[in-house]
Amino acid sequence: MRSGLLFLGIETMGTVMKPLASSPFFINMIHKVADVPVLGVLTGTLMTLVVQSSSATIAVLQNFAAQPAADGVTSILGLAGAIPILLGDNVGTTITALFASIGQAKDAKRTALAHCIFNISGCFLFIWIIRPYAAFIQWMTPGPEVEVISRQIANAHTLFNLIMTIIWTPLLPYMVKIVTGLIRDAAGLPQPVSVPIYLDSKLTAQPAAALALVEKEAVHCGELTDVLLAGLTQAVRADDEELLHEISQKALHVRSLNESITEYLADMFSAGSMSEEQANEAAGIMYLLGDFDRVAFLCQEMTDSLEEKKEKKYKYSKDAMKDLEKSFILIEEMYREAFQMHVNGDTDREKKIRKKKEKVLDLSLSMRKAHLDRVSKGKCSAKLTRPFQKILNTLDRISNSCLNIADSAVQGGALR
Repeated sequence: MRSGLLFLGIETMGTVMKPLASSPFFINMIHKVADVPVLGVLTGTLMTLVVQSSSATIAVLQNFAAQPAADGVTSILGLAGAIPILLGDNVGTTITALFASIGQAKDAKRTALAHCIFNISGCFLFIWIIRPYAAFIQWMTPGPEVEVISRQIANAHTLFNLIMTIIWTPLLPYMVKIVTGLIRDAAGLPQPVSVPIYLDSKLTAQPAAALALVEKEAVHCGELTDVLLAGLTQAVRADDEELLHEISQKALHVRSLNESITEYLADMFSAGSMSEEQANEAAGIMYLLGDFDRVAFLCQEMTDSLEEKKEKKYKYSKDAMKDLEKSFILIEEMYREAFQMHVNGDTDREKKIRKKKEKVLDLSLSMRKAHLDRVSKGKCSAKLTRPFQKILNTLDRISNSCLNIADSAVQGGALR
């Protein structure tokens, strides 16, 4: 129905324009537009902004250009006069796309900006070669001008887009740099990481687009979890209480971000527009997020245990602290490799992760035995046993979550 109304409107405008073909004032104005390409570009841009549809304005242009001049053979406008207006139509449609991207996700804004750069760069290029370009199109589509000019305008529009596509295809990396440079990631802004930077609530009923955003946000969440584990290793090495508190706060932000992503996935399920394959993918991401959340929660528990050690002035032996640091380093490596399995699809890492898990278990057993041995010899206080065991148990649980992340990658990989 909308298409029918569009064509009816175009036909109506064409009928209204027919008397203008004999108006001396209008003919004089058209000659000015035809002789000054910049005026034609501005005219086409303004037309598209008013009508909000480049296809409609191009159709109107075709309809108007098909009006015969006084000799009845040539067009009132001519192809050389129509091409600048055509270029303006292309510029105008980029502006409407930019307006439409207001309030949308960053990727939507970047897409609109890329569209804008594509068409405006084409306008700057073609405005210098209008007459030879018009001659080439007339050679491609010969015939009496007033009869074939509509097809010539259509061919000029098609060839314009084809040529610009050929030009920009090898330059895509530069286009990406331009649009990402102009519209930067929110990660570079001073906002809390608990706020999603990719999710768009308007897309929950469009599962293909929404899942792509969820995957990016899940990768972001996984990277922040990696930062937590790296911070814990650093805090243990430096015995830094302030850093432990900072890690605890970051863990809260990561868990809040995780909750936001999970709620977004729940909204997608409730929208009821996902296919079975998309639902399975969403469930896989939700499962993976559960492991990220578990690791963040255990990092919080670990910071509590280590802060308790500082507050109550527990003194573990140098050997125990060295073994703890080794365990933290192994778990950090386990997590990073398991996470990369999802990002890169490198399932060959699984064996390495399992070997590191075995090393963590061996270290845990040796630390437990060594601690009990020190207690039995009176070298260590028995009251340190419970907090020390709690730290080791938390380490074991984090290593189990790392192994779960690796296993889920082998079974399908939610982020690939």
